[in-house]
Amino acid sequence: MTLFEELKTSTKTAHQELERTLDMLSPEMTIADYRRVLENFWGLYVPLELAVKNSEIAGHFEGRWKVPALQQ
Repeated sequence: MTLFEELKTSTKTAHQELERTLDMLSPEMTIADYRRVLENFWGLYVPLELAVKNSEIAGHFEGRWKVPALQQ
């Protein structure tokens, strides 16, 4: 099993719960709600990606970084 297959399998339940909780496609989601979600993602991905970029597994994540998209 590859690193990404293992990550996907081991986080599947948490990922599904997060999608249900955020309900990003809800017509009731406001711009403020969306901004809050992006700010929370920022708080998660910035330190996580910094740690990964400084590790031996960094090469596995090329093309998968989230921070550049969040900056835009």
